[in-house]
Amino acid sequence: MLSALNAIEADLGDPVEVDLLDGRVVVTGHEGIPPQRQQAIRQRLAAIPDVDVEFSPTQSATVPPEAVAGSGGTAAGNVASPFQARLEKQLGGHAEFDRFSAELLDLDDLAMQRVYALRRLAQKFSPEMEAGLSAKDLAVLHEMSRKHTAVLAEKVNSMEHLLVPTLSSLGGTAASVRPAAHPAWQPAAEDVYRNARRVEVLVSQMLGMTPGASSGSALPTELMAALKDLQGNLDDCQRFLPAR
Repeated sequence: MLSALNAIEADLGDPVEVDLLDGRVVVTGHEGIPPQRQQAIRQRLAAIPDVDVEFSPTQSATVPPEAVAGSGGTAAGNVASPFQARLEKQLGGHAEFDRFSAELLDLDDLAMQRVYALRRLAQKFSPEMEAGLSAKDLAVLHEMSRKHTAVLAEKVNSMEHLLVPTLSSLGGTAASVRPAAHPAWQPAAEDVYRNARRVEVLVSQMLGMTPGASSGSALPTELMAALKDLQGNLDDCQRFLPAR
């Protein structure tokens, strides 16, 4: 079951839940999964015995006109913050800022897909539940978790490569990583989620997409520290996951 869902990457972004009920596996897809994805999931799981697949009816989303009007780099009607102006100048102008923002947001989006998928696995399979899995299921669970952490580490490394030179030039300094204090990969995955969300919020503030409590002068150091902590959390998670 886990390997089938993983093969079609139904654990990435799609609102899919897997539960055991009266000896059967119930796969529930909530609203928001396109019909073609529903069909792919049904086809992949059709040959597996004792599986029920259910999807909520798909409803068309209505986007408010003001949301369309307000889409784009900064919030509609907002003037660029002093930090954003400094960032544009450092990058070489507005066109370079737009390119930098698009690349960074794309990396962050891909990273967060893996973050949420890893966290769902950690929440679904606690250390106690993991201890009761068969050797085959345990191998699948660990392989899925390793894949998510490996891809996430790649995206975080790319974000650091893109961000650190610019943040350093704006006065940011790297902070030391906190030592690990976890007995298993599941709590380490929760720390991955927490610091990934912290990075996501700080990136949004840096690009002027959301207001922030941090001063512009502190933002480069805070973002560099968050990236460093996230990398340390990932290292912890990978260390706790058994090798193949």
